[in-house]
Amino acid sequence: MNLSIRQLKTEDYNELCEWWKWFRFPAPSLDLLPDRGESGFIVYDDETKENVVAGFLYTTNSYFSMCEFIVSNPQIKDKKVREESINMLIDVISLYAKECGCKLIFTSLKHPSLKNRFVDRGYKIGSTNTTELIKIL
Repeated sequence: MNLSIRQLKTEDYNELCEWWKWFRFPAPSLDLLPDRGESGFIVYDDETKENVVAGFLYTTNSYFSMCEFIVSNPQIKDKKVREESINMLIDVISLYAKECGCKLIFTSLKHPSLKNRFVDRGYKIGSTNTTELIKIL
């Protein structure tokens, strides 16, 4: 296994939409993603040339940032590849946020094993049993 990571490009969006669709998650429109889908990272396997996992970093006009819309390729079944890819993605997004001057990075998760990946990477659980509220403008 030889994993690499690169910044997302707008042309990656259609592939990510297929992944979100497979997981029955409504894909965010391109205009809702930071920098129209280019402010995030995708981990890929150098050997197979398959993309494995991607996620986005939202920055603000403060020291607060958000890591959101993490999605993985449902065709990648190797647990070790998936785990290492997610770890790499979390580490790189966190490092990039720090390099951007952020002092805090927030994420909202539902999937227990993804939550565990974040906790293993140094994230702290802020609250539980909360409700997310969204208003479409």
